[in-house]
Amino acid sequence: MIESNVWFSPVVASTLVGLSLAWICLRQNRQILNLKQRFQNLEEKIAQVGDSGIGVGRKVVSLDKRLKMAERRQKEIEATDPSRVSYNEAMKLLALGADTKDLVANCGLSKAEADLMSALYLGQTSRH
Repeated sequence: MIESNVWFSPVVASTLVGLSLAWICLRQNRQILNLKQRFQNLEEKIAQVGDSGIGVGRKVVSLDKRLKMAERRQKEIEATDPSRVSYNEAMKLLALGADTKDLVANCGLSKAEADLMSALYLGQTSRH
């Protein structure tokens, strides 16, 4: 009887060790599968963020182009604005000693505008 117990204990012990190892392996496999799924989800989210970043970048570039175009148009309008040119010309004429009649005749300003320009110019020169 002792002889059968000698064989029985190692068999039971090795069986228990084997079952424990199998259980540990199954548990680790589940954890690995869970981690793989989480990793895959994170990869998808990173790809979505990257795609969003690209879309935002394109939108910024588009808006930048539109802004530059608007600035260019504004400068063109300012450069060709007849009223702006006449005011600049009026200031130059005032610096050369022109009076309000000259401003009305040469710059297309009304009498009130010419008087105002003359007053502004005289105010500036009196401060200097």
